[in-house]
Amino acid sequence: MYVPVYYTEGGLFIKQAREFGLDIPVIGADGFHNDTLVELAGNENANDIYYTSHFSLHSENPKTVEFVAAFEEEYGKQPDTFNALGYDATQLLIAAIEKAGSTDRAAIKDAIASIQDFDGVTGSFSIDENHNPIKSVVVIGLENGEESSVFEVKPE
Repeated sequence: MYVPVYYTEGGLFIKQAREFGLDIPVIGADGFHNDTLVELAGNENANDIYYTSHFSLHSENPKTVEFVAAFEEEYGKQPDTFNALGYDATQLLIAAIEKAGSTDRAAIKDAIASIQDFDGVTGSFSIDENHNPIKSVVVIGLENGEESSVFEVKPE
C-alpha cells in the first residue's frame, strides 16, 4: 500500500493498519525518513516498510559520514533526510554565490542552473534545464523499526 504522507501521519497510519491486522508492505516517500515515524508506529509495527529517500545513515560517502557525525555531536541525534537536504541546499547556495562572485539574485540563479556534479551529503547531483536536481534515490527498508535494506537507484 502506497502512503504518500509525512512521518507523523505515516507513523500513526502504520500503527493503526498493523493493529487492524493489515500485514502488507507499506511504501512511502521521503516524508517517512524521520525517527518519529517509528516512534509513533512502534518498532513491532514497523516491518515491511519501504520508502524513497535522499540519503542513508549507512552511506560510506566520506561527506555523508562526516555530516552524520557532526550532526550527532551538535544535536545529540541522527539527522533525517530533511536535515541532509537543508545542509546540501545551503552548501549549493554558497557554491553558487562563490561561482557567481556576487550576491545578485539573477547571478546566483544562473550559477545554480549551471552547476553540474555537485558533491553533497545526499550524493552527487546536477541541475537540469528545468532547474530540477538530477540525482540518485535511495530506497530504505525497515524491519522492527531499523533500516534492514538500503539500495540506490541511479538516474538514467
